[in-house]
Amino acid sequence: MDDPEAAQERAELLSGMFALITVKLEDAATIAVDCQGRVPPEDLLEHGQKLRELITETSTVLDAALALIAAAQIRT
Repeated sequence: MDDPEAAQERAELLSGMFALITVKLEDAATIAVDCQGRVPPEDLLEHGQKLRELITETSTVLDAALALIAAAQIRT
């Protein structure tokens, strides 16, 4: 069983991770909105690549958060 200090640290870390996920998804949504309508193909390519990067980064952070949550459940 975790001590209260470790549980608090984990909660703060998870909160920060989900805040980072929120920021990345908001950035991705902004780019996706910018791609709507008539956009030159070279801009679409650049925006699409940035979206892929943001989604990959978001997935990585989410995987880490889920692993941390799973590890905490095993300890309890």
